[in-house]
Amino acid sequence: MSVPGNITNPKVQAAYQSDLVERYQKLEKAADQTIQSFANLIDELGKLKKESAGTEVKEPLGKITNEVNNSSVYITQMLAEQMKLIHGTLNPEALVSSEESA
Repeated sequence: MSVPGNITNPKVQAAYQSDLVERYQKLEKAADQTIQSFANLIDELGKLKKESAGTEVKEPLGKITNEVNNSSVYITQMLAEQMKLIHGTLNPEALVSSEESA
């Protein structure tokens, strides 16, 4: 992984790398929480939709449930793709070993 061009000291480069890896781990946790939040929201919308049978809110609830579900799928795929790229940049050894085992 490359660091900004103005950082040439190996110790500073190592600290920079370490800081990025630590921040990435926090990003992974936040991404996992976001995905779980979407799953919880979709679950609650589904429950409410079932309970709304025969009411005027069933159709709008169905639409929002579908939209949130579609958004969740898109966001999950995008996060997975981009997080894999970031992970591979920060931890190239891990990416190579995971590809070899696949």
